[in-house]
Amino acid sequence: MKKIGFLGLGNMGLALARGFAQSNSDVEVGFFDPAVENADFRKFASLPDLAQWAQTLFLAVKPQVCGAVCGQLAGFLRAEHLLVSIAAGVDAKRLESFLAESEAAKLQRFVVAMPNTPMMVRQGVCCYYCGAGVSASEEQFVHNLFAGLGLAKKVSPKLMDAVPAISGSAPAYVYLLIRAMGEAGVEQGFSADDAYELAAQTVLGSAKMVLSSKEHPAVLQDKVCSPGGSTIEAVLRLQQEGFASAVQRAMQDCTNKIKKMKKDES
Repeated sequence: MKKIGFLGLGNMGLALARGFAQSNSDVEVGFFDPAVENADFRKFASLPDLAQWAQTLFLAVKPQVCGAVCGQLAGFLRAEHLLVSIAAGVDAKRLESFLAESEAAKLQRFVVAMPNTPMMVRQGVCCYYCGAGVSASEEQFVHNLFAGLGLAKKVSPKLMDAVPAISGSAPAYVYLLIRAMGEAGVEQGFSADDAYELAAQTVLGSAKMVLSSKEHPAVLQDKVCSPGGSTIEAVLRLQQEGFASAVQRAMQDCTNKIKKMKKDES
């Protein structure tokens, strides 16, 4: 039985903990979070108690308290511990500085991961990279944990600043699209419930078409657009309004903000 301990059990930590426990019969989950009562998992009275019990530790706290929590954790990390950080914006360099002289930091036995909120419904994305001290079998274990809740993708550390733009923050853009479609549907006579349901299912189905067909989105778009039809009218309007360029600029703004935040904190 593999023992996974969560430091912090907020919304994302809870979603991951539940998903891991439900999709892996050989996983046992515990946590330490004084502010949370949860009967689903074993609650530990202190951080040292959790560290003593767990083999893999998930750092699932808010970025602003990550340094303080790591400072408390450092003295209890053993060389055999594997630390997985899902604290947004906390990269390997900061983890090493937070953990100071711990054996885990010296050996780079950590994984830096960024899951997105659709992992709560097992349709999420998690990008990650591993420190030099993570073995192939440990990497596969972590990969499988995240893959059970959606898509798990190993990326280069230099790409992690761009992950929020394309997956971490991106659900917010999609919700904005669904909201706009739903509101337009209401304006054209649908009930709000029906309009948002139709819009959301259309986004879900379109995404599945991209993933299952492996065709370029432009090809799939052309298959919907009949010459002289209503769809091409809508597509031309979106192009005229700068839809694609607005999305691309927004994503670049997101990445620039991440880089600025990291620079300000260094």
